[in-house]
Amino acid sequence: MGSLPRKLILATSFVLLFGCGWFVASVLQQKNSQARTLSSVRNQSTIMMEKHLMPVTVSIVVVGEIPEESGELVTIKGQIKTPFDDFNSISYHWNLDESIEIVKGQAKGDIANPTAGHVYEVELIVKNFDKQYRKEINLQAYVFDTDGVKLGNSTVITSRPEDAMEHLAPMMMVKAQEAAAIKNRMPASEEEE
Repeated sequence: MGSLPRKLILATSFVLLFGCGWFVASVLQQKNSQARTLSSVRNQSTIMMEKHLMPVTVSIVVVGEIPEESGELVTIKGQIKTPFDDFNSISYHWNLDESIEIVKGQAKGDIANPTAGHVYEVELIVKNFDKQYRKEINLQAYVFDTDGVKLGNSTVITSRPEDAMEHLAPMMMVKAQEAAAIKNRMPASEEEE
């Protein structure tokens, strides 16, 4: 009879030790995973924003780095694509903040007889698109259907992507997951305070 409580104490101790070790290992693994997610978001060298499921898809790519100061030249590539062969042309139009100057390229144009699935590039070289202040460049592309209805799409890129919601959202999600994990570990009496 004396060995039963002893076996129970040993078994309970083993379960507690194993449980604590497993808990610490899972928390460390989760933190490492979140750190990798944050570092991958921060280290993106190509900034690309795009909308899907439209008769025209539009994306913008900044070639190289966005300069810190005004005056340097930046190459901006717009990529336009349609999944259909039904359109005679795709029209596009760049919209830039007033302080941004086009050095080379056209602010608007048409792509005649577009082929489905082909990516058409329209390129601008601009001046004063820098990280000093938040500035935006927008590219709109549109087609007309057989009834003459204008169908289009657009995308925007900012000179300070770290301030854009697309950049902040993944980090906000990691923070929310961390807060939820902390809340789930809290005893019920602490949550009510």
